[in-house]
Amino acid sequence: LVLRYYSVIFFLLFVVPSTAQDECDWKKDEYNIKAKPTHVFNIVNKSLGFYGWEHSEYNDIKEKCYSEAVLYDCKTKEVIFEWDATQNCSVVQKQDTIVITEYYLLAVGDDMNLVWKPFYVTKVYLQKNQTKRFSYFLLNSYHYNAEQIKTTINIYTSTTRDKYPWNSEEQLKIAYQLQWAYISGSKEAGNLLEMFEEKFGPFDGAIAEEFNEIFVTYQHIKKLKLDRNND
Repeated sequence: LVLRYYSVIFFLLFVVPSTAQDECDWKKDEYNIKAKPTHVFNIVNKSLGFYGWEHSEYNDIKEKCYSEAVLYDCKTKEVIFEWDATQNCSVVQKQDTIVITEYYLLAVGDDMNLVWKPFYVTKVYLQKNQTKRFSYFLLNSYHYNAEQIKTTINIYTSTTRDKYPWNSEEQLKIAYQLQWAYISGSKEAGNLLEMFEEKFGPFDGAIAEEFNEIFVTYQHIKKLKLDRNND
């Protein structure tokens, strides 16, 4: 499984002339080969170009999907936001703000199965003619109830190391569920996730990378919660 996948949907309320497109070419590789932007956004007095690769292999996401994408200043070519081949995002222009929504694989589907959901938002806007951005998680969009949290903890405690093949997606599904149980308010689920690799690991290859993404996201959200409690 690829942990993150970005989907990009554009609502354009203006027509971009071809001359603007020409001035907004993107140098896409080390050979200085130029590429026409997929879209050009006008924000106040700036033109921002977007270039990326479109994908459609993930049925959970209905919009156009892009990876290896970049949002940049057409004039200076300054990179404002970019994502790699493992990532995926949705970009919408709302008045003078570009809203970039990142999709994550989350255990919030039926029976706590994994589905792609919007989970991390970055907003790009102008302030005193400078491009600014701020980001946040969509932590209140989905929640486990008390019974789901209890089930998640029981799944972890009752699953032996040899129940599933080592280094498998079946093991990772439990990690995803613990992550979301923690986000839903269970400190115990967070503690179990911190012991997860000790119980089922060490992991290798793509599974190791995916578990690292799960754990880094958990740590990021844990820090946000601690910071809020200390305010």
